[in-house]
Amino acid sequence: MIIKDLARLLISQTNISNNLKDFNERLAIKDEIEFMPASEFILSLITNLDSNLSGLKQLSQEDQQKFADVLQPFLSKVLTFCLQYLPYDDKIVNILDFEKILLFYFGI
Repeated sequence: MIIKDLARLLISQTNISNNLKDFNERLAIKDEIEFMPASEFILSLITNLDSNLSGLKQLSQEDQQKFADVLQPFLSKVLTFCLQYLPYDDKIVNILDFEKILLFYFGI
């Protein structure tokens, strides 16, 4: 599912609820997403998105943090908009796969 796939890239698995309505309400109350640390985020991208991103592990901690500081807020906005505008209880939306969409459109 596109929303959980996206959340899995940004947030520790333990903080992602199986119930998207509850997850959306928690995010609305907190008004922010607690991102995983930069090194974990990069590992998540490599593991869950594309193993070709493994070169990111070679960056210094400072550069990894800069990378995460740019990409995490962007992906957070995408996640927030997905939760806000997609009917996440719809069966069609639930079968969408974020990783396959990126692969199809961007070759990632």
